[in-house]
Amino acid sequence: MSAGSSQLALPPEPTRALTELWPVIRPHMESRDVTIGGGTALAARWHHRKSNDIDLFLPDPRDIRELVAQRSQILRDLRFHNSEISAFIEPDESAVAHPCHPTVITWMHSHSRTAEPLSSQYEPITGFPLETNAEILSKKLHYRILQHQLILPKDVFDLAWCIRYEPNTFHKVCRPYPSVHLFGIRQNLRFLPNAWQLAHPDAAVEEPADPELARNCLQVLIDGLPERPSGR
Repeated sequence: MSAGSSQLALPPEPTRALTELWPVIRPHMESRDVTIGGGTALAARWHHRKSNDIDLFLPDPRDIRELVAQRSQILRDLRFHNSEISAFIEPDESAVAHPCHPTVITWMHSHSRTAEPLSSQYEPITGFPLETNAEILSKKLHYRILQHQLILPKDVFDLAWCIRYEPNTFHKVCRPYPSVHLFGIRQNLRFLPNAWQLAHPDAAVEEPADPELARNCLQVLIDGLPERPSGR
């Protein structure tokens, strides 16, 4: 950790989980580059919604393959400490592990989506660095919405919150994509049914700090994307 770094605690539920599980997780994390991302890291900064799960990203695919090979032992050790523990190890770059049923902890391999993916903040229990907001939202936009066409209320709320309260970050998220791709996302979102949340009821936004934004987050995201493709 650099001299200018500072600690940032995750929300209460993930912090309690890490406090309990870190002695079990730590031996498997030594000598590995691990970062914390996902909605929980956003919630640590924005306090905008409830988030219970912990997303751990490993940039080296060899690390995730080794964890997959140790999956049975890791889960057995975790469940010895907590019989109701839910954990997942994702062996590819989809970053969509159990999206409708958030796990307590998920290990995923994923390459960085932005030029500066790491913030100067770290989680105090593990010492792992937190990803920047732009990196987190870029992964949500790329892997879930653009690549897998998986539209989750909590992801849309995160992006809508960014549009409303941190617009410069949203511009960074969109910058790498041709406007035609962003326009395509906008068009797909426009044709979702009014009751789009019903497609993923277990992934609804929990305890939003801005209820009005939560109700209208889909429209806010649509309005934040290009109305027409440019550069033709």
